[in-house]
Amino acid sequence: MILDALHKLLFWKDDSLDNLKSISNKLNILEDNTKKLRELNTELLRAQQIILEQDNKIRMQTRILNNLDMIMVITDIDANIIYANNAFEKAFEYEPQELVGQNARILKSGQHPDDFYQNLWKTIKSGKVWSDIIISKTKSGKLIKYTTTITPVYNGEIKYFIAIKKIHGELT
Repeated sequence: MILDALHKLLFWKDDSLDNLKSISNKLNILEDNTKKLRELNTELLRAQQIILEQDNKIRMQTRILNNLDMIMVITDIDANIIYANNAFEKAFEYEPQELVGQNARILKSGQHPDDFYQNLWKTIKSGKVWSDIIISKTKSGKLIKYTTTITPVYNGEIKYFIAIKKIHGELT
């Protein structure tokens, strides 16, 4: 009986030491994970700050573009309108929700021959800037004459076109 008690005491001591070692290992792992979480949280806060700064910058640039007197429109490579500033909307009589997703052909007046547009597309698709005088129609059908400059925008390849337009006036 005494031997059994001593035997249990020795095993209890071994079990207790194993339990303490296990708890110590778990505490070390918890400490390491806590340190990693703090580092990740610091990185996350830095990333959030960068995103906030970029968002503020984009908002400022959008306000500037919307307040330009010059007409500006951005299209994808197929001429689908992605963005048009307030001057574009005012000159062509379209609301923003009517423009986004529409093809720029909605402005086509029929006043230019096909080779005019073929030259335009050949030039900008080759990565060059194109500039000329165009006659387009507004939503209400009025014809307006303007100078436009279309610039390709790259992201490794041509992704967008930016057109800046200066109105010369309405045609009667």
